[in-house]
Amino acid sequence: ADSQKDALKDLRNEVNRYSEAEDKINCLRDISRDFKLRSMAIENRPQEEGQEEAVIDRTEAREELAK
Repeated sequence: ADSQKDALKDLRNEVNRYSEAEDKINCLRDISRDFKLRSMAIENRPQEEGQEEAVIDRTEAREELAK
């Protein structure tokens, strides 16, 4: 009975670790998405000099994100 209790306790601990790791991964995904959106917003600001290059860079960035 004790070995079953220990096994159940170990399993619960493993589930908790997995859940915590999943929460961290989701948080990092949110941060990454926000960073990408902010980067795109910065790139979309009107630029007088080199505007054509900026358009090309944005297009390449969007293609990269789509992969």
